[in-house]
Amino acid sequence: MTEEKSDVVILGAGVSGLAAARDLAQRGIQVRVLEARNRIGGRVFTHRDPTLSVPIELGAEFVHGAPPETLQLIENAGLGLYDVSDTHFMRASRGGLKDTGDYWDRVGEVMSRLDANRVQDRTFKEFLNDQHGDFDPETLDLTKSFAEGFHAAITDELSEKGLAMAEQATPESAQAIDNTRTFRIYEGYNRIPQRLYEGIPDPHSVVRLNRIVTKVHWRTNEVEITARHVLTGEIETYQAKAAIITLPVGVLAAQGDNAIEFSPYPELLRKSLQAVRMGSAIRMTFKFRRRLWEGKADSPIGMLHADSAAAFPTWWTSLPVRAPLMTAWAGGPKAIHAYSLPVHERTALAIETLAEILDFSPRRLSQELESAHHHDWQNDPFSRGAYSWIAVGGAETSKEFERPVDGTLFFAGEGTNTGSARGTVDGAIATGYRAARQVREQLPSA
Repeated sequence: MTEEKSDVVILGAGVSGLAAARDLAQRGIQVRVLEARNRIGGRVFTHRDPTLSVPIELGAEFVHGAPPETLQLIENAGLGLYDVSDTHFMRASRGGLKDTGDYWDRVGEVMSRLDANRVQDRTFKEFLNDQHGDFDPETLDLTKSFAEGFHAAITDELSEKGLAMAEQATPESAQAIDNTRTFRIYEGYNRIPQRLYEGIPDPHSVVRLNRIVTKVHWRTNEVEITARHVLTGEIETYQAKAAIITLPVGVLAAQGDNAIEFSPYPELLRKSLQAVRMGSAIRMTFKFRRRLWEGKADSPIGMLHADSAAAFPTWWTSLPVRAPLMTAWAGGPKAIHAYSLPVHERTALAIETLAEILDFSPRRLSQELESAHHHDWQNDPFSRGAYSWIAVGGAETSKEFERPVDGTLFFAGEGTNTGSARGTVDGAIATGYRAARQVREQLPSA
């Protein structure tokens, strides 16, 4: 058995863990980062096809608004950032594609009625039911799909108050750059964790890959982490004065043989996991021989919306880059159903949906398909889902994640972000910095 001591042990080498490690290590605090995967980045996972001019994102893809945490890294690294085309189309009742109008304004008008100050919280489904007299069915349908897709949530459990806090907390800076809301990183999203990693002094000795944490034993200002090396099976012990836990909510909530054992189990963690749930979202990116969708609409297609009953209700292209890529997306119950199927059946469902939207036969689309790219986040034991959302009644309790436990256990990651950045990369980075600051304030001799 290998034993090692440091000031702080960080669980997880996603962007949150790397941000915390960089902050602390640059200040001379001895840090060890334990990561179960054989790579850094967590739910940022970029694939590169040498025949394409743009990368294929298997995890996070979009930079939402103007988050300073992400933009500073992008600018310092000299990375390219480009606007996502905000044009939305759906299949018309008589065939062909029709513009959905101003998609964000329609959805935003419904969402603006969310009440963050309700005395009695209710589900988003109950909220939508109260809007039927004021909005047309298509707008409510788009709003429901938005909540399930964008927030990866189950609408009959999703908190109205929690969703209102997230939506209404969005600053005006979300449109600060040329009045645009959403961007992509031209060189690929994995350049962000790579930049954070490179900012850690001697990162090869700090970040330990292929280490599966099995136990967290702690008392005030003392932590002992037990981990198993994936390749050798060797048991390793890491001792420190504090631990920053950046693992996904799905991993923290896991039970059974693969669950991490906390000794003792923090009551704060128990309360937080009752309020915050791990969402389900599935994305599949298809590379075709050519851009079959061009010419199907009056203007270039940024996003496509299928009927809400479709297995994959949301699609997008790589515009403004004209690459032969089309990405399918589903969240909430539809994602859970898709993940229950074998990969070839998921692929067939997606192709059938796209064929119906574009008025093609599934057979023709399949003949034009060159490759499909997909990562199963739901069944990945180191993520167990996509990103988090707040359950009904949990709007206030979810803030517990921000509190340290006896100045010894600190929690970070997108699931611990209580603002509008929940579920995003920049939200995760921000919590890493927050946890590092808390450690510096409370850790003896830091």
